[in-house]
Amino acid sequence: MKDRSGLRNTVYIIFFLLMTAVFFFVNFPAEIVTERINERLGAVSRGAAAVESAHLSLPLSLVLSDLTVNVNGKRLNVGDARVTPHLASLVGSSRGANVVFAGPWGKLPVSFGTDGGGWSLEGGNDEIELSLLPGVDVLPVDIAGKLSISTDLSYVSEGGGSLSGKINIRLNRVVISGQTMEMFGVKPVNLNNIQTFLSVDKNLLTLGETKIEGDIMGEGRGTIRLVPADVGNSRLDLTLNLRPSLEAREQLAPLFSLVGAGRKPDSSVTVRIRGTVDQPQYSM
Repeated sequence: MKDRSGLRNTVYIIFFLLMTAVFFFVNFPAEIVTERINERLGAVSRGAAAVESAHLSLPLSLVLSDLTVNVNGKRLNVGDARVTPHLASLVGSSRGANVVFAGPWGKLPVSFGTDGGGWSLEGGNDEIELSLLPGVDVLPVDIAGKLSISTDLSYVSEGGGSLSGKINIRLNRVVISGQTMEMFGVKPVNLNNIQTFLSVDKNLLTLGETKIEGDIMGEGRGTIRLVPADVGNSRLDLTLNLRPSLEAREQLAPLFSLVGAGRKPDSSVTVRIRGTVDQPQYSM
């Protein structure tokens, strides 16, 4: 009987300690969590990212609300994020977490890990609404449609830093419209399918199979010489071949004429993009 009583008391003590830990975790002051998170985000992003609030959540997650990013002096609200550390992060030297970004535009789950001075990133989603993405409202045209994206990237910090991996991007049922187009007599443009495969090898991003289908048809090729420490300085060398479909040629004639496409029988135009990400230069 004494053995059973001792075991029962031990179970009670363990249960009490567990409940105390859970209570402490759940009720840890959100103000302190938010302050610490913003300190860390500010250091990592050089002041570009911040959250309105943050709190701990069971079973072992960090919830960030109203995550904002400063882009060219304008703060964009990305939405919310839930960060759940990998189990290996609790016992090993590597660090990693599953992060789910969510907002009116949809959800984007990613898995992020660091090890030995480098990092890896995997993720993607099929249901992102273009019209609700942060920053789209400042564009001169209205854009609606669905975005599918998947990434598998790794970065090694040795030798100045090297990024490698792949990115798949696909857009479906895209509609481009707005007053800017109406001013030139152009009706809404429908793009049924846009897809591109990007490969990255030692900071050289190469456009693989790229095609555009819909009222505008086309293909793309080229490279971007990435500068991981300063993405805005990455060098562009891209070429797009665009032409209106037979059905939309009359409708899009004003638009293509503006960019000098009238000289070709198929009304096509070749767009060359040079310069940097921050300061792209276009030529026809």
